[in-house]
Amino acid sequence: MQPHDSTLADKIVELRRKNQIPKRFRVSDVLAVLAGEYADDYIKTALANFCDSTGDYVKRGATARFRRVERGLYELLSN
Repeated sequence: MQPHDSTLADKIVELRRKNQIPKRFRVSDVLAVLAGEYADDYIKTALANFCDSTGDYVKRGATARFRRVERGLYELLSN
């Protein structure tokens, strides 16, 4: 895992804690706040890769940050 990856995950967690994105959020919710800071495809990838039990980063040892509620819809593992 690269440091940049965890920074994005940390930012998404912080957005949620500050109520800047909904409790259950989509890539579009994150993009609305972080537009221009990260590539759209990178945000889509990071959300999926930091999901518990299915994320590629998680399978390689990163801490899971999100849970996939349904296709394209996520929530934080801890609030």
